[in-house]
Amino acid sequence: VSLDISDYINEDLRLRFTAHGRNSYNINDWRIDNIVLSGTLAEIIPDIHAPAPGAAVLGLLGLGAAGNKLRRRRK
Repeated sequence: VSLDISDYINEDLRLRFTAHGRNSYNINDWRIDNIVLSGTLAEIIPDIHAPAPGAAVLGLLGLGAAGNKLRRRRK
């Protein structure tokens, strides 16, 4: 299935899936994969700086292998 969502640029978009079939009443959850979003990327900000000294940086230490590397580096 292919869907052109260009009419929804800069808008929130929700997709709904419906199951039909003999045992569809017994579906408790879904795992959806192989979704591809394609198109032209938005403008990239070329000059990103590190946080200012003393600034809080959140959410980096729990990111699996990346978090482990950071934890090892800090010791």
